[in-house]
Amino acid sequence: MKKVLKVLKWIGIAFIGSIVLVIILGIIVEVNKSPEQKAADAAEAVVREQKQAEEDKQRQAKQAKQAKEEQEKKIKDINSAIVSVENIKERNENVLEISIVQGSIFSGGNITQEILSGIVSNPPNEEFDKIRIRMTEILVDQFGKESKEEILKLTYPREIVMKINYENVTGWTLLNLSIPERVGLISVRIIKQECQDANNAKYAAKFCINALL
Repeated sequence: MKKVLKVLKWIGIAFIGSIVLVIILGIIVEVNKSPEQKAADAAEAVVREQKQAEEDKQRQAKQAKQAKEEQEKKIKDINSAIVSVENIKERNENVLEISIVQGSIFSGGNITQEILSGIVSNPPNEEFDKIRIRMTEILVDQFGKESKEEILKLTYPREIVMKINYENVTGWTLLNLSIPERVGLISVRIIKQECQDANNAKYAAKFCINALL
């Protein structure tokens, strides 16, 4: 047993000695390098660092793109009326902007209710300060021709989104709680026309007033 321990001791000493020898040889080699060689080594080190930085940048960009695509799919799966999802910066605030296509403003209110409820129950990857619903409406003229026109933006601060009990509200409620902004010249006519409906005028009165201000 003593012989075995003695052998192991010498093996350990030899191993440590070899490491020290490698370090010493490395130092000797480095000291004896010419200025030109040192400059070449430094240049190679810079190139390696730049290559690593570029690889890190590409990996981060890929991860960010993947996260964005996953978030967009998760939100789009809430309702088929959603056509795009974007995260934008606006006055140092993160705005989650969701574009939808609807048959009317008030059907858009129902879609909005479903979207906000879905986001609250299954939050997106990125934090948001506001949610903005961009409403594009399918219009039919006197000749039966269809066109699509963006007519409204509805903005909801985060605190409002999180406060709503979505089981006890309607699409009209969501319209009333929004901060509406008209888009395009045709929006005034569309809003006036749809707000003339008795139920819309009764249950979405606040929206109808604010949207025409």
